[in-house]
Amino acid sequence: MSSASENLAERLDRELRTRSQEARHYLLTAFAEAASTIDRLEEPPSIVFLGNPFEGHREIPALTRLANGFVVYLPPLALMVDPGPDIISRSLTAGIQPARLKAIFVSHSHIDHYAGAEAVIEEMCLLMMIRRGYLLLSADTARSGAISAFHRGAAPRGGPTTMVLEPGKSFELLGTVITPVPAYHPGGGCGLILEKDGLRIGYTSDTNYVVSYRGKDGVHQLSGGDPFQPLDDFEEIQEYRQDLKDRYSKVDVLIANVGGHNSGVRDELSSLGLAHLLRGSQVKLCLLTHFLRTLLVPEDLRDWVARYVEAASGVKTMVACSCLRLDLAPYANAERRD
Repeated sequence: MSSASENLAERLDRELRTRSQEARHYLLTAFAEAASTIDRLEEPPSIVFLGNPFEGHREIPALTRLANGFVVYLPPLALMVDPGPDIISRSLTAGIQPARLKAIFVSHSHIDHYAGAEAVIEEMCLLMMIRRGYLLLSADTARSGAISAFHRGAAPRGGPTTMVLEPGKSFELLGTVITPVPAYHPGGGCGLILEKDGLRIGYTSDTNYVVSYRGKDGVHQLSGGDPFQPLDDFEEIQEYRQDLKDRYSKVDVLIANVGGHNSGVRDELSSLGLAHLLRGSQVKLCLLTHFLRTLLVPEDLRDWVARYVEAASGVKTMVACSCLRLDLAPYANAERRD
């Protein structure tokens, strides 16, 4: 190597060391400022849905659902629910700053519900530089190992406090009472009911509801077989998950993961089952999300499903489209009946 090249390398080395030190100081200052201000801004009570990336497509652009998440703001709680694989980009599109979250809930360890959780944890904990926030896991998710030990609090410098939820055991987190609700799904898991200041919000997660139905040739039990086989002979629900109806009937706003209309009934909540659950309930608004592909392509049937559920149950029902931001104030019930 020539002396000129050696001199150039030395000068570049000195310059890079100096600039790297400046960059480190800049980042540490930025982290310190972020840590001191991160909890100051709070959203009003609301829900923001991060949407389904298949909206507007007439063919399947990917085999994996890319997002499932939404954020519930019940100040000071800011809770992200079931973050899917591309949750960061979809959060930014919806105007959500993941670093300002204070808790994350993963209902079960199917990829469309947990695959973005670790990225969101790193945002919430400032790239694992600080101890902050809560990670709420169903017992099935905790056992599955879907979320790494590093992201569950084992990182040496930062991370969340991890809480494993048990259905029926309520607890208070940042002023909101949270009650886990059983879910009947191949991935196990649980749903949630959130309660604060006279407002109850329910989230079903993925769950079966119909146990048996009456068809043209008698009663059929929903066990085994193709989970997506349409129930073409369906006439009425015979047996159902009474515990789910009892719990979710008492919320003000219900977020329901709908699989299909008369398909996906064995493992998911169908619109047939959801209408049954809502009849006679106290629910003021039902928001539909999740959706199997049969309701999205080649034709978008989500509005049809919402219209059916509302007509069959009498409860106002709407599709939770991408970036929908719902003000929760009108749905609070100051004088509860239970």
